[in-house]
Amino acid sequence: MAVTACVSAEPAQDDSISAIGPVTLGVIVGAIDPCVLLGAGDAKPEPEGEWACRLGEFRAAITDFGHQQRYSAEPVGLAGVKAYQTARYVGGEPASCVIHVPLGVTVATEFEYIPAAPEHAADHCAVLRGRASAGVEVLAEDPDTGPLLYLPGENDTGVPGACADLTNTDGCEPYRATPLPGDPASKFSLAVTDSHARCTLFADPVARIYGDAFTPVVATGGCYFVRPDHRLQIQVMALENEGTCEDSHPGTFRVCKSPGTAIDSTDLLVVDVTAHARRGMASTDVPRVSEKDTERALAVLDHVLARHFA
Repeated sequence: MAVTACVSAEPAQDDSISAIGPVTLGVIVGAIDPCVLLGAGDAKPEPEGEWACRLGEFRAAITDFGHQQRYSAEPVGLAGVKAYQTARYVGGEPASCVIHVPLGVTVATEFEYIPAAPEHAADHCAVLRGRASAGVEVLAEDPDTGPLLYLPGENDTGVPGACADLTNTDGCEPYRATPLPGDPASKFSLAVTDSHARCTLFADPVARIYGDAFTPVVATGGCYFVRPDHRLQIQVMALENEGTCEDSHPGTFRVCKSPGTAIDSTDLLVVDVTAHARRGMASTDVPRVSEKDTERALAVLDHVLARHFA
């Protein structure tokens, strides 16, 4: 058995504002005046370029908003519509807050609050929600922008089901339970080539040991188990002729064992568990997989071996 610790860099996705197409972009940008979203009595917001406006410590803009930003932000309800909130910290102290209100899969209205002076232990997001709610009401009442907003339970991700909870959604689709062969060697070979079969192999042990909050999905990288809070993500693999259990990503716990059934003893079953920061908190701290969750990873692999390859 080999165990290594690791954190993987997340692959970038093409979520640029131009990806939604010129017609849709024209409708969104042309229909929204960020300065109107910040209007407050006699105060006069100041434009900042074509798609942004500032009023004192508050700022509103039309901006890119893709999957990676959704993944790390905290979903919140704002004036009856779906929004995402992120509190920013500097030196462990709250420094600012940003709220995104999706207008599509790749675009959002962004509200930001950056206090002019440090406010230790202040809830900057509570302050921003009050100002942003008024802006959202303006969007909701406009016949051009109201239909672009999402209700809190609606899917604004552009991907199906639990794929929204996967770090990189390339090729993601819901898991389909797949019948497994009876003999261990054929079972392992199928798990190598079929990601759905791989998920089937691990689905029951993950549910038993980690709990039913995890949902299996299949994507370009293989089989994953994800959950809505995004604190942990599990990837399971079946590797032929791998030989060694190595990974250089600090922050992911990896455990590997040979199934002992294939012709080549270098075949491996692998469980990777990756920890992520709490949604809605932008911090430079690197999260680590807890000792309890590393023990669970070992238990999952042992369960698969005992049930399918003994």
